[in-house]
Amino acid sequence: CALPIFAVELWRRGRSLDEIAKQLKISFPDAPSRSSIHRFLQKLKPFFQLKDAGLITDEDIDLLAQSQNLAAIANGLLIQV
Repeated sequence: CALPIFAVELWRRGRSLDEIAKQLKISFPDAPSRSSIHRFLQKLKPFFQLKDAGLITDEDIDLLAQSQNLAAIANGLLIQV
């Protein structure tokens, strides 16, 4: 689905959560709530921090984002880095 990718792109460009939610509602009428978008982006945040540190790639993020357990591992890696 293009919706998560679109949300992440807006977030990575520095858009606020309110801006992201508004744009998603315009582009995707069935978009999730603001709080759901926030939870999704918070789940992905550690992965992007690892990517920014050069430890993982975009492909890794795609795989890691599928699992809550792997999200916890990513947080642990960030603490160690």
